[in-house]
Amino acid sequence: MKLTAFLTLIVFPLLAAEPPQQPKHDSQTQLMTAHSLREQGQRAAAREIYAHIAADTAASPFARSGAQVWFGHILRDEGKLGQAIEAYSKVLFIPGANPHHISEAHVWLGQIHFTCGNFKSAKREFSLVLTLPANVADHIRHAQQRLARIKYLTKDA
Repeated sequence: MKLTAFLTLIVFPLLAAEPPQQPKHDSQTQLMTAHSLREQGQRAAAREIYAHIAADTAASPFARSGAQVWFGHILRDEGKLGQAIEAYSKVLFIPGANPHHISEAHVWLGQIHFTCGNFKSAKREFSLVLTLPANVADHIRHAQQRLARIKYLTKDA
């Protein structure tokens, strides 16, 4: 009786169990790999991974929006401002995107427009940051500073 119970409760379930699965190379793991590559100076490789995750509709909204923001950062740093604007803008249309990433996208859209002297568009983006529910203190502070600077530069009352 004890042997039957042992076999039924311990041995048979072990035999019937599926072999352990290899860890999936999911979007979050890929995102961490891209961050690591970026920090090591391998920006082109990181850019490709970010672009892949951002385009992968099976990836989580958090991973997609984060990858899209980082893709925008790399493009911006490479001086590809038009492509960076496109990348940041795409964050705004990812269903379920992380609110922090949405706020960050607006900040950087505003910053690019500000740098290019397009104060009307910059003002729109920075003003949107102040209305978002994310309440990211650094983003709000940056937006307020840039709005004050735009007001000064354009004598906008």
